[in-house]
Amino acid sequence: WESGSTLIVSRVEPGNMSIYLPRLREHMQETEQGQGMQLAVADRRFMYHANHVLDVFRRCGAISRGVPAPTKRKSASSGLVATLSALHLCKHVSVFGVGEPKLNEGDFFHYYMDHYFHGSHGTADIAAHEFNIEHDIFDELAKIGLIRHCTVSRCKGKYLPAEMNGNAGF
Repeated sequence: WESGSTLIVSRVEPGNMSIYLPRLREHMQETEQGQGMQLAVADRRFMYHANHVLDVFRRCGAISRGVPAPTKRKSASSGLVATLSALHLCKHVSVFGVGEPKLNEGDFFHYYMDHYFHGSHGTADIAAHEFNIEHDIFDELAKIGLIRHCTVSRCKGKYLPAEMNGNAGF
């Protein structure tokens, strides 16, 4: 949470919108950092765009390794959808908690909603997404300077303007 930033909700089931969005808005209004934030909900057309980016990256990776492209296509995670949305909307994009390396075999630290509302962390649906490929996408986006990608171990990629002037908070 950082004042002046935009929180993008990329995928919430329509039935859960009435639960999550008021809670997010309330949390943003009650916290000092949240008061200067904006809340945006991504259009479903970004899902198509994210799935296309994932498929192209998957196919290029297979070609570069000299292996056949996978025939079973999986969908982009909400983290990839939000990141691609942010790249269209924002001057600076910092990504936290998505594209994480595995912490334990078969487990990804993925969902944060419950953490902020005093619940427990969840795990992503490993069968529905290709997190290893998405991790590579986030690494490439950071490498070419389009995003700042922070995982539990480090941050890499494009610095925020304050960090470039030596005012980095970390």
